[in-house]
Amino acid sequence: MAQNNDNTYKEQLFAHWKLLQRLAQRRFKNAVLADQALDFALEKLQEDHWSRLRAYRGDARFSTYLAHVAQRLLEDFARHRFGRQRIPDWIQVQGPLWEQVYRLLCLERLSATDVIETLRDAVPGGRSIQVIREAIALIRKQIVNCGAPPLPPPNSRWSNRKSTAIDRWRTTIRRISCPPRRYRPPRNAPSY
Repeated sequence: MAQNNDNTYKEQLFAHWKLLQRLAQRRFKNAVLADQALDFALEKLQEDHWSRLRAYRGDARFSTYLAHVAQRLLEDFARHRFGRQRIPDWIQVQGPLWEQVYRLLCLERLSATDVIETLRDAVPGGRSIQVIREAIALIRKQIVNCGAPPLPPPNSRWSNRKSTAIDRWRTTIRRISCPPRRYRPPRNAPSY
């Protein structure tokens, strides 16, 4: 009988597998991290003969209940992986965009480029890249050891490819050392 119930819960879980994948991908922007979190959630759901799923009382749809339990397990994975850190008060005052930047940058340790790409298209109509860059720069300035490598300099009038080529050219020119010029009087100059 217990084996039959285990199979029933397993079937119900895998019938809603795409829902669980969407929840993991929404919570963790990194695909590898989302898969690891989903594996963690699956292990926790299977513990004690599916006790978390057996707690379902039928007050709501099963998919709603499963989504709620899965979100809590995904958050447990994040706390287990990154620690339980509170968002600093000065970031909370700045608003939800800054909180998202902090979470992605400091807790999930995404690179600045990934944070920009993730948040730029997260809202219909997009967000200003400059505002996101400013948030990243200030958070990195205030919080030591936050996230991945530093933010690349913003593109000015050249693309990255051209500006790095020009920077290399300028560096090469600076490295060429000319011998210091000595003062030599002109050949026909009178000597005193």
